[in-house]
Amino acid sequence: MTLIPEYPKYAPRVPVTDPTATGPTTTGFRRGYWWKALLGGLGLWVLTVIVTILTRNANLVPTLILVGSFLVPFSASLLAIEKTRGRINPTRLLMAFFVGGIFGVLAASIFEAKVSGTLTSLLAAGFIEEAVKLTVLACAARHIVRRTPGLGAWLGVVVGAGFAAFESAGYALNSSLDGGGIDLLALLETEALRGLLAPAGHILWTAIVGAALFAVLGRLDARRAAAAGPGRAPSTAPIAAWIPLALTYLGVAVLHAAWDLAGNIAGYIAVAVTGAGRYQATYGFTPEAVVAEAQNLANGLYLAGVIVVTVLGVVWLTASVLQYEATQSRNRPRPAPMSSALIPE
Repeated sequence: MTLIPEYPKYAPRVPVTDPTATGPTTTGFRRGYWWKALLGGLGLWVLTVIVTILTRNANLVPTLILVGSFLVPFSASLLAIEKTRGRINPTRLLMAFFVGGIFGVLAASIFEAKVSGTLTSLLAAGFIEEAVKLTVLACAARHIVRRTPGLGAWLGVVVGAGFAAFESAGYALNSSLDGGGIDLLALLETEALRGLLAPAGHILWTAIVGAALFAVLGRLDARRAAAAGPGRAPSTAPIAAWIPLALTYLGVAVLHAAWDLAGNIAGYIAVAVTGAGRYQATYGFTPEAVVAEAQNLANGLYLAGVIVVTVLGVVWLTASVLQYEATQSRNRPRPAPMSSALIPE
């Protein structure tokens, strides 16, 4: 009986040489599905909007909500599947998207329901939701070999995208509910805004946490491998190994809270600068010109705040991944130099 060798569970496909081709080719996989899904899904969303307006069919509203809410997050997940090909099973990533997204919004809703007050709830939402997504990330990271910060960032993209998709669906539904029927314009505005901001929100924040989580797990894996081999592994306190992850979580939660509070902060600054509050307190009303000025200023400040938080997140993610990868490459054992006595003359 012929024995078939056992290969790694998630090993990349072996290049297969085609005699008619000029070089080796890899079969069974194609790239570029993420942007094709993004463009195709956008076309389907626009078509659904047109048909819904023309027919006034309320049965199309769920389709409109699902397509609009999942379009950008699911396309980002397809990109992550392409980037992690051969290192993470695509089925695991899809499960992280759907199961992690559902579990994330359910757990976040349970904990956030216990927080009262508008400002307090906005401040606490960042810490609660990032803790929930970190838990989902830790569960999804099990049984993944060769854990690197870059790989953790892509897994974080998937988990954050799942959370963003289901959360956006809820926001879209709430915005469409009206006492006299369905507010289609509010629904479309909510979906368009959240779709554009999705990569800069949950997807980016969870990618940062995923990179930090896999950096810690990668160091622990290397320590275990060194302990199993000859010699003695370097002794590091377990608590100290998790400090970078804890600090990353706190920093991302602060970014999340700043994002949520940006609208309120912008409103307070606009009211103070334009004097709208002084008009209301003195005369009992605010002139329309002052209201318009305050609204425009608040919108501009909110956009500036979102851009600042996004830039900070992108710089943080890029710097952390590069730093972690550089540290791992320095710590990776190098082969011993070949002795000159072994080289034939």
